Amino acid sequence: MDIGITALQREVKDIELKIRSLLEMGITISSDKEIDSLLDTILSKSKKIADCEAGSIFLMETVRDETGERQILRFKAAQNDRVSRFQLYKEAFDYTVPINKESIAGYTAVTKKILNISDAYHINKNELYKFDKLFDKKIGFKTKSLLAVPIVDSTGEILGVLELINKIDKRSYNGSRLNKKNDYMKSIMSFLKNDVESIQWITGLAGVALENVNLLSGLKDHTSELNNAVKERTKELNEAHEVLKKELNTAHRKQIANVPQDEKKKQLSRAYSLEISSYFKPCNKLAGNFWDMIDLDEEIIGILLIDFAGQGIAPVLNTFLIKEFFQTEARNAKSPAMFVDQLNSYIYKNINTYATCIYTTYNRLDKKLIYCRGGHPPAIWYKKSADELIELDSKGKSLGIKPNSKYEEKEIKLKTGDKIIFNTNGITEMENNPGEIFGDEQLKSTIFEHRNKSSSEILELIIKSHSEFTGKTEFDDDITLVVIEPNLG
Repeated sequence: MDIGITALQREVKDIELKIRSLLEMGITISSDKEIDSLLDTILSKSKKIADCEAGSIFLMETVRDETGERQILRFKAAQNDRVSRFQLYKEAFDYTVPINKESIAGYTAVTKKILNISDAYHINKNELYKFDKLFDKKIGFKTKSLLAVPIVDSTGEILGVLELINKIDKRSYNGSRLNKKNDYMKSIMSFLKNDVESIQWITGLAGVALENVNLLSGLKDHTSELNNAVKERTKELNEAHEVLKKELNTAHRKQIANVPQDEKKKQLSRAYSLEISSYFKPCNKLAGNFWDMIDLDEEIIGILLIDFAGQGIAPVLNTFLIKEFFQTEARNAKSPAMFVDQLNSYIYKNINTYATCIYTTYNRLDKKLIYCRGGHPPAIWYKKSADELIELDSKGKSLGIKPNSKYEEKEIKLKTGDKIIFNTNGITEMENNPGEIFGDEQLKSTIFEHRNKSSSEILELIIKSHSEFTGKTEFDDDITLVVIEPNLG
């Protein structure tokens, strides 16, 4: 077999494994409620994805002494393939770093910038920060390449610093364990751009997880180039393409599992006197549709639909981040407009893309439905008393474009027989073979024709009409439909 092709297959396989690890981390890290276990998970996954042999995490801490109150970085976790855990923690116990620009961790915390250092022992003398060799000497280790990444919350406040040490160039040895005898230092290389982007996404997850254990809050960016690399390689190798198809199927399953399942819909339907029907179908590629519900209090339920721009692994990863944000922050928002404003700020600061959304709250006592849009297709209200369809339009630009956009919310009161239909543009913009789109008018026509049927029947008939029109079973964009109908009897 051609050596170049074999290397390419191996590279594609490595990228696939990293994508799978990133998807699994979104669930593993966010569900870990023990701080020590959480930090160990973050380190072990980060080391594996970046192919490095050591790492440590420092977290911000406020201390008080005779001089007053100040903040420091305190050592919280470390892993090293060449040094025992006992020795690491023995030497690092109660180790702290001042918040200034003189150390690598301190500089990263102050500036909130990533440091990617090729050789920690030979840092340019003009740099403000220095590397402390004393710790290496104590544990019998030598640091060469070093990646320091800040962990920040959704407001930009620093939470801590993740440091990864000594990336191994796997191409320089034949799978054998490196040691001093075969001069392992020659196999250490600088961290790559893909490493930096992947670790940025991991530090974002770390912020969310820390918030969930009531220690810290926030998250950071994600990676996008892994997806591009997969697409390029799969065009060249059919074997790699088959591997990617399997991973895409896994991602589809995770997408479907990420939206409300039947049991949750039944539970909230009973609690809020609503018939809730939904349809979610991921496209044949990967895209970024997501919807969720939350019990804001005993009287009010919140419903969110969001659609991220683009296709690939990045939009899918974004939906996992938004689920965490929604479940954490929605109950703190005083109104739909306030929540959409917070969501816009979060996406602008932490995710390098834009999205559309619609967020609605429904009060089961007074039957009031309050809605707010951010560039999303308007929900459609079938108003039984007037026997007409009304678009629930409100002002608001797409999310993630500007930090201080204004979002308008409006209010209606539902009555017996009323229905609300939410959708993403995947259904209206789908084309048939002649190139005609399904369109808003055909969607409305289908809804109006079957307006007296139940919400679940309307949903099924929309899907049937859409399938008959397009003649397709696989789609180029995600499709999300949610129909709600109050049970006022």
